[in-house]
Amino acid sequence: MKKKSTVGTHGEKGTGLGLNLVYRFIKMYNGTINVSSEKRIGTRFDLSIPITISLAKEKGAISESLSA
Repeated sequence: MKKKSTVGTHGEKGTGLGLNLVYRFIKMYNGTINVSSEKRIGTRFDLSIPITISLAKEKGAISESLSA
């Protein structure tokens, strides 16, 4: 079976394989993908991955938070 390429909004070619890999990666790290689409405009993918920082517990160590 021959793989079919699709044409994007700006004429770019693709098979969608990259999206499958991104989905697996995001799922593996408990993230989310939000998709919005408009005809003749295109599709937007918003990706979120939770970030956790672990600091070694030493005398007086203070945990820090990271915001992105």
